[in-house]
Amino acid sequence: MTNYKYFTFFSFFILLLVFCSFNLIKNRVLESEFPQIISHDFDKEISDDFEFLWLATCYVESGNNPFSIGADGDYGIAKIREIYVRECNRLLGYDKYVHTDAFSVEKSKEMWYVIKDYRNKENSIEKQIFLHNKGKEYREKVLQKFYELSGGFSI
Repeated sequence: MTNYKYFTFFSFFILLLVFCSFNLIKNRVLESEFPQIISHDFDKEISDDFEFLWLATCYVESGNNPFSIGADGDYGIAKIREIYVRECNRLLGYDKYVHTDAFSVEKSKEMWYVIKDYRNKENSIEKQIFLHNKGKEYREKVLQKFYELSGGFSI
């Protein structure tokens, strides 16, 4: 019976370590990725409203964490779901992306722009927000962050 107690304790300890390690890994931003996010999005002067909208979307969705995992199966900096990836591939006419590509800032942004280019030809800020997430509160949060980043008026 004593061996069983040790085995149970040891198994529990291993599971606890694995769980803690997974949580640390999924919530961290690798040092090698962070400068890419900063230099790619923030250090350059932005003149396009959709660049500001992309940044606002990332901030609202994940707090700019490219390794974010949501409760509903949404991944990455823009919290992209599997259906979003399938729609991008359908619009492109071939399978370019997989769901785990959402952990890449560059590929997430590419997918976001695929949806924009095919579904938002009139270049509407409001429509782009709606295409990403249809929630009213979400729309207000993204618009507020968009106006903060772009130097426009807040809502």
